[in-house]
Amino acid sequence: TILDAANLEPMPDMSYAHSLLPLCGESRSAAQWRDTLIAESGSKNQVSRSVHIDNCKAIFEPGSDVQVFDLDRDPHELENVAESPDYAGLLQRARTELAEYMAMIDMAPSIGVN
Repeated sequence: TILDAANLEPMPDMSYAHSLLPLCGESRSAAQWRDTLIAESGSKNQVSRSVHIDNCKAIFEPGSDVQVFDLDRDPHELENVAESPDYAGLLQRARTELAEYMAMIDMAPSIGVN
């Protein structure tokens, strides 16, 4: 987004990133915008990743079970619904989205993605 605002080309290894600038202009068309957000946090050796789909979040951390939270029902993330059959489709989609993202940035999938 910053590079786009400065009219600079992104680095070749950043082809997976998308600028938010089109959403800020007058057209503000979100019709072609992705509906999944993937966030990373931690250090190089211990990275936690979360996949946000609709109003749910799936968290993948090394050495931990996957956590899924329905942020509409549970905004404080107190009830892990990862084992609930009601969220099985969402969890599968989160795993697929994360695996595709990891492949796109050329990283081996891990932490419960498969």
